Amino acid sequence: MQPFKLEIYNKRIFMKTHIFTTTYNEPVTLKIFIDWYRKRIPDCKITVYDNESNDNGETEILCRLNNVELHSFNSNGKYNERILMNIRNSVWKNTDADFVIMCDSDELVDVRDKDLLENKAGLVWQVCKCRGVELFGDKRDAPDAFYGVDSKKYSKSVLFHKPSIKEMNFAPGSHTCSPVSKNGAPVVVLDNGFILYHTKWKDFDYGLCRVKQIRQKGRSTESKKMGWGFEYDHADVLLIDFFNNMYNKRKRYL
Repeated sequence: MQPFKLEIYNKRIFMKTHIFTTTYNEPVTLKIFIDWYRKRIPDCKITVYDNESNDNGETEILCRLNNVELHSFNSNGKYNERILMNIRNSVWKNTDADFVIMCDSDELVDVRDKDLLENKAGLVWQVCKCRGVELFGDKRDAPDAFYGVDSKKYSKSVLFHKPSIKEMNFAPGSHTCSPVSKNGAPVVVLDNGFILYHTKWKDFDYGLCRVKQIRQKGRSTESKKMGWGFEYDHADVLLIDFFNNMYNKRKRYL
């Protein structure tokens, strides 16, 4: 048996990857999300937690057509970071997968099945802190071209070896976490690992539309008090200046 066939055989029999995400009225980036992970990790399972999207059933149809498991959760009609944190810190615990990716539907980890298979064989890391890149696109860009800027804000530990981890303890937005291993030993972290692309600003019109959707939905009382999601309150003129500034600094990654 040739090595390539052996690698594929081992992957299918011995490695499982489960990807979890939350979403609200994001069928555009969710379609990119599903296609991205299915291309890089063909046998992965994808589970979507939908915050009662009112997108004329687009999210539901997209999940059904792509064999994606879909659950709905209620937040009393508000953006509620506490509920999102609870989901991120709990829904993966019952999976029998070897690796979990727990991220938003506008976040893409540039990891492939062979990378995960290699890590499982030697378990070099238990948690991977991915290197954040925020994309700033233009409708004139090629569909498969990624232009962006390195972002410490979006460097997140969203990929981990599930059998090793008891708790992830994600903070708001998953920008930080405090993982706890099952055996009580220090968690082995791969710092500055695979790239994590953030696609909300894949083009300016889409990014502004997303901000306005959350702004119209409104934030929960606790989210306002704690400052969670404060960026959605920024005036449009500030968002325009932000996008233009980042767009002028962008470089090509893919």
